[in-house]
Amino acid sequence: MGAAASTPSIQPIFIINDRNGSEQQLRLNEQLDQYNAACIASAPNRSAAPTVEPSDSPADIYEKMKSIELEPWIRDKIRGTNISFFLDGLPHTREYATIWLPYHICENDRSFIKVMKHEAIHIHQRIYGSVWKEIYETVFNMKPWNGKLPAELDGKRRLNPDTILWPLYSWNNRVPVMVYIRPDVPRLTETRLVWYNIADNSWNLAAPKGWTDFFGTDAASICEHPNEMAAYFLTEAPTSPAMKDIADNLLATLRFKFS
Repeated sequence: MGAAASTPSIQPIFIINDRNGSEQQLRLNEQLDQYNAACIASAPNRSAAPTVEPSDSPADIYEKMKSIELEPWIRDKIRGTNISFFLDGLPHTREYATIWLPYHICENDRSFIKVMKHEAIHIHQRIYGSVWKEIYETVFNMKPWNGKLPAELDGKRRLNPDTILWPLYSWNNRVPVMVYIRPDVPRLTETRLVWYNIADNSWNLAAPKGWTDFFGTDAASICEHPNEMAAYFLTEAPTSPAMKDIADNLLATLRFKFS
């Protein structure tokens, strides 16, 4: 979709689903992105991915939502986003425009606000994917890579619902890939980042030369994919001058394109 300015809709930004609504939303999500089907087809992801059990929303969710403040470039572009809750797991998004939150996330106000802002950015990425792809090339110097990973590496890869419909990305001929530490006993939280070298078909744990100087971090949880990098840079305090420069450039670009 394009990024032309428009008059903000009177439609609410977020639509809170009850359990029945969430069950229906989950079926629609799977029809659109087939994330669960992809997990079933991958042995480690089949074992590690939890079964999503939709739940009712917390009683105080509407009061909690009042604390969510979003800039106009994102707020006015994601109206109608569904929010569904499930019993346990990691926050994530699904197609089309659905945020899934573990029920317990509302117990900590600070965590709830941070997670909501992070996931709202993922929704924006879903809706305006073509614009974000341009931004990744101009701001991050990252390009989509549609090649095929070696079977040994691909067999360890952790699938991410926030990036399931996106290609992998390369930077200076290296592709970050999140893999399970123990693919034989996989756990979603027990992963590490490896860097696949397109040129010689090898991979290792070291970030490519110049990466940390450019981005200001090589933290595995951040560098998995530009979708995750962007959400982190826009919601977390920078830990280095380079990270601040990237975050400032990214935010300025988004404000310009979506104002």
